[in-house]
Amino acid sequence: STEYAYLYYNYAVVSYYQRQYRSAINYLNSLYQCLEPIEENLAVKICVLLAACYCAIQQPNKALSVANNGEKIISGSALADKNEEMSVYKFRLHQYKTIAYLKQNNTKGCKRELRLLGTAAMHAGSVSASGIISSFIRTNLEYLKRNSRKSVKMLSNIDLTTKRDNNAESMETFFYNNMGCCHSAMGKPALSLFYFHKALEFNTAAIRESPALQNRSLRSFSMNRCSELLYNAGIQALHAGQSRCAFDALIKAVHVYPMNARLWLRIAESCVASTVAVDGESNVTSMLANATVGVGAHRKSIVNYSSDKRSEMTSSSAAIPEPSFDFAALCVKNVLHIVGWPEKQQGQQQSTPSKFDFLPGGGDEEQQSNQGDRPKSPPPAPPSGALRNRDVRHVRCAALAIGSYVALRLNDPYTALHYSQALLSHQAQRLAGSLKYLGLMYAAEALVALDRVPDAMRLLNPDKIADVSISVITNSPSPPATSAESSERSESPVPEIPPPEPPKNFPLSVTEARSNILVNLAVTHCLRSDFDRARRCLIQACQLVHQLPQQGLLLALYIELKEGRLENVHSLLYYNQLPSNYIQTNNSNNNNSNSGTPDPVKTGSRI
Repeated sequence: STEYAYLYYNYAVVSYYQRQYRSAINYLNSLYQCLEPIEENLAVKICVLLAACYCAIQQPNKALSVANNGEKIISGSALADKNEEMSVYKFRLHQYKTIAYLKQNNTKGCKRELRLLGTAAMHAGSVSASGIISSFIRTNLEYLKRNSRKSVKMLSNIDLTTKRDNNAESMETFFYNNMGCCHSAMGKPALSLFYFHKALEFNTAAIRESPALQNRSLRSFSMNRCSELLYNAGIQALHAGQSRCAFDALIKAVHVYPMNARLWLRIAESCVASTVAVDGESNVTSMLANATVGVGAHRKSIVNYSSDKRSEMTSSSAAIPEPSFDFAALCVKNVLHIVGWPEKQQGQQQSTPSKFDFLPGGGDEEQQSNQGDRPKSPPPAPPSGALRNRDVRHVRCAALAIGSYVALRLNDPYTALHYSQALLSHQAQRLAGSLKYLGLMYAAEALVALDRVPDAMRLLNPDKIADVSISVITNSPSPPATSAESSERSESPVPEIPPPEPPKNFPLSVTEARSNILVNLAVTHCLRSDFDRARRCLIQACQLVHQLPQQGLLLALYIELKEGRLENVHSLLYYNQLPSNYIQTNNSNNNNSNSGTPDPVKTGSRI
């Protein structure tokens, strides 16, 4: 009924300023379906507010459709040129059309609407407001085009000395936030974090300067941008290596965005980064023998090795938000719950093993990965738009990788095996090659912990590793821009982001990854007391990288001690290398047998 149109519109306005955009859309859609009997002035207001709501929830296509319909209503009105209020509405419609084109990464449409926006601002008498809005939009357009330095120069030219109304949003907050986003795209996380902290300071100052609650306007209730700024600051702190600071910021933002799967994933990463003891580099140049104790026949060497203390668990509950492995496991479960990890569909397949079972190399991985891979509806990820199908796969696989590691650290090999099995089943999709490497390593370690050494040996095949890239092609910048005139995600492709630097102790090439696989395969042979095969695996690993990691050297030391070759122990302890005669002897044996890389399927046939 049209007699309730003003009431529904006022409900929508209140919901909009409370940032309950979907609730506002529900009210406005009921009015938008019957615009003809409604007054022209109210019909245009409905179109303007509905376009703003669609831009806020990252649906630019619907925003353009509503804005075009609003322009048709204004052009068909007899009071379009005489009514000054209609000119203001026309200016707002051009503004939201410009933002919608920006979210679509439509450069031509955005530039065209920017020209029309300036013309509409002259008729509406809001040239100064149009200048600030146009400046933010132009800088964000350059930001999406990866011209970050040009975007910084354009931001520096924006005049922020204009006196601000106490009920209006702080332009300084938007300025420093966008500066932080630009420096993040330039690969400067520390400087970006500084700008985000400046934006938080101006945001807090603007809230303190706002009038008392009884004198505040409805618009002032949406001026607080603390949650978006904390989200951006947490991401940059994580990139800058300040994991505890990142956890504190992200755990505050998750109270506002509890359905953001990416946010829960970053919290899990910050928990892992904060909890894992920093061992520095792999210390391949330092000697294995750290010190000696005793004299004479009782003289012993102390090995310089820092192992993972997996038994040190937090005594507090996992529900308490603190950087621990227990809370990281809870965050991983939240991510998998949001993105719709299909556990039931895996159990329905007769040929698929149970979640605690694993058959290396068996089953149709592509068929298993395609079933239930897409959720019924795109999961929301505020303040950004909903996750697309490709983003859902990336987030799910990243959560499975982190969950496997966390489960191993919590001495839960069953859960680690379940996660790694699901991660390997997703490799039919075009994902980063590092995920398959991590899935193989974590699954093999879980199988060894479950005393299923033959299955782990079959899984540790160096030929399965063909790529260890850690970057994937993405269509949007990492940190979301929170300015009212800027966008966060784009739909069409943009230039590819440069690949990030690999983390410490991660293989930089395929040969190094295969060397690590061979070292783990040698461990499985040692568990079966097959030291000859273990030694050959270590030699082949050393041939790939010319220098074994510290774990490989310790394993070689263990093999030499077990076989009683004490003359080689000295070179391993104090020179971190295998003896030359030891390598040559075993290399000649390998060349005579023409074995090449060991076949993991045939290694168990000897015992």
